[in-house]
Amino acid sequence: MRQYGFQDLLYVVGRESYTPRSLAEFCNTNNIRAVSLSRSRTNKVLIDTLTEYDIKAYIYTLNNIDEMRKFIDQDVNGFFTDFIIPEKIGRK
Repeated sequence: MRQYGFQDLLYVVGRESYTPRSLAEFCNTNNIRAVSLSRSRTNKVLIDTLTEYDIKAYIYTLNNIDEMRKFIDQDVNGFFTDFIIPEKIGRK
């Protein structure tokens, strides 16, 4: 992607196997500063590890405000959503 001029990449983490540390190290080695994760694979340890490496974490696709608040408490950076605007969850 970088050879085509894209510099800011977001890694969409799929079904591949990883530990929090191996994911953070892969992103760090490849200069990837943001990842998107499914709800089911996101947890506080993973978010804390990514944060140690200064990698932003976003959850896809989330349309439930209560779930968003749960992930906000885990320090997730943001969400992919179909219709919820930041004011509805208290974020700007």
